[in-house]
Amino acid sequence: MLLFTTGAFASGMPEAGSPAPDFKLSSQSGSQVSLKAYKGSWIILFFFGDHSSSDMGTSARNLQRDMAKYASFNAQIIGIGRTSAESNLEWAQKNGITFPLLSDPDQKIANAYGVPAGGSSSTTDGGLYQAILTPDGKVQLTGIVTFDVDGQSSRFLACLQYFKDQQK
Repeated sequence: MLLFTTGAFASGMPEAGSPAPDFKLSSQSGSQVSLKAYKGSWIILFFFGDHSSSDMGTSARNLQRDMAKYASFNAQIIGIGRTSAESNLEWAQKNGITFPLLSDPDQKIANAYGVPAGGSSSTTDGGLYQAILTPDGKVQLTGIVTFDVDGQSSRFLACLQYFKDQQK
């Protein structure tokens, strides 16, 4: 089940249509990745506490599996966790993940998006926190996956199709 809201995950999260909190974080490759670098693309953000959650792994692998579909919508995927760049690299290599996994060890960016302290895990806080950002850098939707993580990528793609259809 995916709960999309127009409100916030927690106090301080921007409402739908508000500018998305900017970030510049280290990726698993060691490069600095900023939200501004993705201007002009849809962004699928997902937050994870660490690599131990099977839900995080399922979600990331399914997003990776559907990368060509996301490209057809001019959409990019970015994961943000409280993990180190080094552990993100090891996990990405082990799981075949090529999209950026960013290190946010102090959780400043996660907190800016309303993710509760401790990160995001369907087993610890009731959901995997995710957001869709518009090509002009605004929050479009926020979501919490409470179960059926396996179907999450398909739901994101359906949302992107809906947004595309609305632009016609």
